[in-house]
Amino acid sequence: MKNLARRVEEFPEGNLLAFAGDRCVGQLELQVPYGMSVGYVNLFYVAPAVRRRGYGRMMQARAEKYFRSWEASEIELNVSPLNVGAMRFYEAVGYGVRAEEGDMLLMGKRL
Repeated sequence: MKNLARRVEEFPEGNLLAFAGDRCVGQLELQVPYGMSVGYVNLFYVAPAVRRRGYGRMMQARAEKYFRSWEASEIELNVSPLNVGAMRFYEAVGYGVRAEEGDMLLMGKRL
């Protein structure tokens, strides 16, 4: 909880909940460390019941708007290679694998 509170304090506009009506359908945790040109997605979550309905793409568009407002030219995130659905989504919205980092893959996208 302390980590989230610290992140919200440092990046208040980068911690977002996505709603469809009064139902929370997703969450984003985004950051662009001061002076950096690469933004990072700490969390990109769409509720399983609403996946494949366009919410992920809307959230991605919002993330890109946030990163551009901080003058980032790239976005990165980590994903498990076992999470095939997430990898397919990220590839569909323009991310590519950049490196292996332990048991995770680093994916990135130029803005």
